[in-house]
Amino acid sequence: MNWTELSPDFSKTAPDELFKGQSLLAMLAVLESSIEGPTVLFEKKIWTGIKHHLESENVELGGLLLGYVFENLWVDENPVVLVTGFTPSEEYQATGVSLYMQSDVWERARRSESGSVVGWYHSHPNLGAFFTGTDRRTQKDFFREAHCIALVYDPIRFEEKWFIGPNSTELCAAQIFRLPNRNLA
Repeated sequence: MNWTELSPDFSKTAPDELFKGQSLLAMLAVLESSIEGPTVLFEKKIWTGIKHHLESENVELGGLLLGYVFENLWVDENPVVLVTGFTPSEEYQATGVSLYMQSDVWERARRSESGSVVGWYHSHPNLGAFFTGTDRRTQKDFFREAHCIALVYDPIRFEEKWFIGPNSTELCAAQIFRLPNRNLA
């Protein structure tokens, strides 16, 4: 098999698009957070959908996160990522402690109108939310851009952890924003 390196299929978006339909208070909170470090935003309906998927079976499940990367107002090292959709893996092999997602998830994500792939998500049923060595390798090998995010969710303990970049830097709760549902069209 020949492996071909391709350029990322996304481009950064101007910051003014990020704040369409948001309150002044929400905009200020995001701006303040993005000064300190990377920031992840998503609508509550996206979180609800991801949780529903990960709680549907008692094995590891996962998929891809879709959205947009915004040009940062402060420094390039602090990307602002808006998650506008997700693509659950439908063809996979899973146990309570492992997940192998088939390549179909990438093709379905490319056809989505919810933006580009900005990261991935998966569950750790009753193991806690943390990144394993395998998770770190996956992040480094497949999600190596500075803006690439990852979510680990334990649907039994209701724990979540977010990570960003090729070094799997853990994000704190103050860097994650659940926005009211809105129409981005």
